[in-house]
Amino acid sequence: MRRMRSVLVRLAWLPVLIVLLAGLAQAASGRSPGDGRLFLWKIVTPKATSYLLGSVHVAKPDFYPLDRRVEEAFAQCSVLAVEADISGGLDQLTDAVKSLGLYPADGGDGLERHLSPRTLRQFKKIHLDVAALRQLKPWLAALVIDAQLFKALGFDVNLGIDKHFLDAARQRRLPVRQLEGLDAQLRLFADMPEACADAQLYEALRSVQTKGRLLKQTIAYWQAGDAEALDRLFARDLAAHPEYRDGADWFFGRRNRAMAEIVDGWLGEGEPVFVVVGAGHLVGPDGLVALLRAKGYDVTQVGASSQALGGSGGPGRRG
Repeated sequence: MRRMRSVLVRLAWLPVLIVLLAGLAQAASGRSPGDGRLFLWKIVTPKATSYLLGSVHVAKPDFYPLDRRVEEAFAQCSVLAVEADISGGLDQLTDAVKSLGLYPADGGDGLERHLSPRTLRQFKKIHLDVAALRQLKPWLAALVIDAQLFKALGFDVNLGIDKHFLDAARQRRLPVRQLEGLDAQLRLFADMPEACADAQLYEALRSVQTKGRLLKQTIAYWQAGDAEALDRLFARDLAAHPEYRDGADWFFGRRNRAMAEIVDGWLGEGEPVFVVVGAGHLVGPDGLVALLRAKGYDVTQVGASSQALGGSGGPGRRG
């Protein structure tokens, strides 16, 4: 049980789905050309200029230093906002993960009783014994498999972009706001419909042998600031696997709409806010960029034009 507890502590915070880790590759670097597009958007209002950064939640040391324009944008802001503040450590969630993510050790219930035949076949296909994860509920089993793969590839949550800016905010004594929080993100997994959890686990199993290629693709798009290509990649995956559509709305659509309302409120306050969220939340017609534009905000991608960083991209929304 000690080994299980160690695993749970490491896995307690893995913010939403594999595609939110888009931007990982075995030889990736976070540096990009000094004048190319970034996964960074500027939000201009008459009161202040804020920024929206697409994050990767785990990384390697060679991901740094980040492009100077990202750091310059952060330096212009007086508030940091993240999905969840992980700077206090993950130990606080261990009991909650055990309570929400494990079947009773002495009961007759177990993982295999809650899986579709397709998912059970996928266990056999990759020669993984479902009994090894029997006590884990499907959503936690999926996180365990994903996390072990990323660890094997050398990625670390402590090197993620969120953690980088949380540490920098502490050094600057900036206030840190949360769009969701750790408890809410844990509940996101625990409360998902069982069919979604099964699909998430199936995807984790299915992609074990192909994830390296996907990560290479996604990091190239992230480094190039190519939100359209990343959106097309996600759309192709959904088209090929329509069973993931409900899960996509569970993890992205409804959360994006809630986040857009929160960011809208912050922007109305007039303080420059540096918002860091998973890259998958920014792209597509239901992404934060599109949702904030629909609310009337002037949102422009940094590097997509010749406008100077921090300069006006238009009249912006009046607030």
